[in-house]
Amino acid sequence: MSDTSWGNGAKLGICLSLVLFFGGDAFAGVTPALPGLASQGGFFKIVIKEDGKTQSEFYTIGFAGSAYKTFLDDGGRHIVFVPVGVDVEPGSREIAVYQGDGVFLTREYIEVKRVNFPKSAKIFQRPPYTKIQLARLKKEQELLKNIYSANLISSFLDADLIFRLPLGGEIPQISSEFGAIRKIKIGKDPKIYIVRHYGVDYPVSEGTHVFAVKSGIVRFAGDLLGAGKTIIMDHGYGIFSVYEHLSTTIVLSGDFVRTGQVIAYSGKTGNATGPNLHFGVKLHNIWVNPKYFLGGTE
Repeated sequence: MSDTSWGNGAKLGICLSLVLFFGGDAFAGVTPALPGLASQGGFFKIVIKEDGKTQSEFYTIGFAGSAYKTFLDDGGRHIVFVPVGVDVEPGSREIAVYQGDGVFLTREYIEVKRVNFPKSAKIFQRPPYTKIQLARLKKEQELLKNIYSANLISSFLDADLIFRLPLGGEIPQISSEFGAIRKIKIGKDPKIYIVRHYGVDYPVSEGTHVFAVKSGIVRFAGDLLGAGKTIIMDHGYGIFSVYEHLSTTIVLSGDFVRTGQVIAYSGKTGNATGPNLHFGVKLHNIWVNPKYFLGGTE
C-alpha cells in the first residue's frame, strides 16, 4: 500500500508509509501497513492516526539508534520523516513507537535495502590542516551542530516534498554521486583515509546561477573550511538544503527566501578541484540522497 495522496512524492525515497491506528488500552488495534523498502541513504514517512482512545501531543519514533518526534499536519495527523543513513545495516530493522517521550506502544520492522554506492579509484590529495585551521574547524563543527539541531516547528514544504533543481532547467550532469566512497591522503602521511561524499557535485561554469530549491530560512551564508562559500537553508521539520563551493552568496543568514530565488553563484572555493556546485540534503542531522527530493527514483 502506497501513500497515493502524495502524488509525485511517490518518486522520492519515501519507501515506506507506516500508518498506525491506536485503538484500546492494550493497543490491540494497531494495524500497520508496510508497503515497501527503505534504502540506505533514503528516508521514509510515518503517519499515525488516533481513534480517540489513545492520544498524545506527539509520538516518538525510534529507528537505528535515533529518536524522531512527530509533527501535526494540517489534517491533524501525526507525521515524521525518518532518515536512513548510508551506514544503516541492510536487512530487517526495528521501528519502535512511543507515546510522547516514554510510553512504549508498539514495534514494527522495515526492510532496509543495500545500495551499492560508487567507489572512486582515484586517491585525492590534500595538505594537512595547520593548528589555526584545526581550531577553526572545531568552531565550525560546533556552529553546524547548532544549526542542524535546531527544530523549526513549521514547514515551507509542499506535500509532495519535491524540490526544484538548484541550477534550474533539466537535471544537470553529475560528476560525483551521493554516498561515493573516496580515498584521501593527507600531506606526506602514507595512510589512505576512506571518506564518504555526502552530496552530489554538478560540474558547471563558475558564476552559474544557484537557486533556492524550496522556500525557507537561511541559517548560514559564509565561508567554511573545505566547503568554501556555503549556504544552508532550513525548510522546517528537520530538512535542510546545502550549497557549497560558491563564488558569491547574495543572501544573508536569517533571510527568508522563496522557491526559485537566486541565492548564489557557483564557484570553486574551498577544497573544490574545479568549478562545481556541491548540493546536499540533511534530514534530522543525517545526510540523505538529494535525488529523492529532486524526483529521482532507485
